[in-house]
Amino acid sequence: MIMINWGLSFKKQIFYVLAILLLIISGIIAASGYVPSSYYSFSAIFIIILALPSLYGLYVGISRQRVYLLIILLSIYSFTIELVAISTGFPYGQFSYSTYIGYKIFDLVPWTLPFAWIPLIIFSYVSASLILKLDRVKKITPKFFLNQPNYLRIILSVLILVYLDLIIDPGAVALMFWHYSYPIGFYGVPLSNFIGWILSATMGNLLLTAIISKMEMKLYKSFYYFKLSIYAILIFWTTVCVVKLLIIPAVLGIIPISLLVNKQISQGLTFLKNKLLKS
Repeated sequence: MIMINWGLSFKKQIFYVLAILLLIISGIIAASGYVPSSYYSFSAIFIIILALPSLYGLYVGISRQRVYLLIILLSIYSFTIELVAISTGFPYGQFSYSTYIGYKIFDLVPWTLPFAWIPLIIFSYVSASLILKLDRVKKITPKFFLNQPNYLRIILSVLILVYLDLIIDPGAVALMFWHYSYPIGFYGVPLSNFIGWILSATMGNLLLTAIISKMEMKLYKSFYYFKLSIYAILIFWTTVCVVKLLIIPAVLGIIPISLLVNKQISQGLTFLKNKLLKS
């Protein structure tokens, strides 16, 4: 459903398979240290490519004016929170970026930051909204949250974001994309980072709610594109974690990927079965 639609043409199926292989190979090359430092500018291009499906999903999902407003505000917010964090250590802890993921604005924050952050916040927001609409979830949801759905959506969205960061952050530290002054904790990532993510993700979700809360239904139609970005990000960073022997982040990444693969296999078998019956 996410990466391969078995009803698609054979050429498109091949394209998706090749894209997955390319992500895995890219992760292996990056984690193995085979890329000369002079070519690290390609990391910035890679970040943009991974973000493109999400940005396209926004473009076709909501009005153009709202898209531009959303991207501008989320970019300003992400730059602001990172500039504050690097300058003061709040809320993530003391850390600094390398130049491996793009030129640093004010010599502090790489210009590619919004392309890395926007797909994560959009996916977590829309995912949380869709999960809460499931009947089986509604049955176990306390009445207070049913009456105040925004609260529960923000909590769930933040949890999704932190889960993703448990995979991405250790891998990025291993690739020296950024470095913490006190790398004691989860594979070089201090606990303060995850606490900071809870705060920044909560504020980001409040911003999203204010901008697009009345346009959620349109975003649901673009969820396919948001998933494309996230699964591409997951495949790359999970590969990095596996090669770097970051066991827990690797397992956390393998779980959603394996669920995807299992679903794809089931759909593929059903597709082939129906084809054989028709023939």
